[in-house]
Amino acid sequence: MKKTISILTIAALIGAAFTSCNTEDPVENEAPTVNIMEPSVANNPHMSGQSMHIHVEFSDDEELHEAMVSIVRQHDGAEVFHHHIHEHSQTATVMADTVLTTAMHSDFVVTATATDHDGETTTATETIHMHPM
Repeated sequence: MKKTISILTIAALIGAAFTSCNTEDPVENEAPTVNIMEPSVANNPHMSGQSMHIHVEFSDDEELHEAMVSIVRQHDGAEVFHHHIHEHSQTATVMADTVLTTAMHSDFVVTATATDHDGETTTATETIHMHPM
């Protein structure tokens, strides 16, 4: 009888050990979010030689690692604006003013990329049109 109680006690302890383990999956890291506020297609067309405001917001559920904003003129592939930040917070903002020029009707691609510490990356793009002066 004592032997049966001991076996049942050991079985109960082993069962309790297995059921007390946390078997839930860890929370998945989400990729950062990127929101290009300005320049926007809604403000098209832009005029060559006029000041252009750049406003991009980045966020992450855990922590950003770096963020970058660039503007490339499509017809010749020239990068006409570049801003890189190394960041260790959940949010970051790039706000800058620049003057873009073109001698012909041109499209410019605004690219904003954010990477978090887990290597998750998000890229957003916006294409704007510019008239020559």
